[in-house]
Amino acid sequence: MDKNGQAEEISWTLSNAPAEIPPVRLVTMARGRYFIERGFQDAKSTLGLAEYQSRGWRAWHHHAALVMPAMLLQLRERLMHADEHSLLSNAEVVELLRHILSAWAMTPEEVLRQLQLRHKKRQAAIHSARRVHVPFEQPTEPFR
Repeated sequence: MDKNGQAEEISWTLSNAPAEIPPVRLVTMARGRYFIERGFQDAKSTLGLAEYQSRGWRAWHHHAALVMPAMLLQLRERLMHADEHSLLSNAEVVELLRHILSAWAMTPEEVLRQLQLRHKKRQAAIHSARRVHVPFEQPTEPFR
């Protein structure tokens, strides 16, 4: 049990690595897989990695080779703006670039206003999720 009384999740990994590999190294490698999978999820959902229609490996490699620099651009933009917009998502980077690179009807002020609104909602959801794990406390004042 963790400090909030929740059951801790146990993860199992099967490996065919040699016995002399230190367990810490195996755990590091297994845990690193999460970030690789997360990158592929982001590429599929926001950059169209899953939207290819090809009949051969060469076409698929070309498609993936075009998605990879887009992933790098998204990451670079998120890192550049991490201090001022810590909740910036990959989908929002795509939306901002779409606005900047096309003649979209929205003004830059409206784009930033909508971005801030989404961040407020996302922050409220984060706080709400954290409140679920906090034990219920009796109110100090009677309900009116």
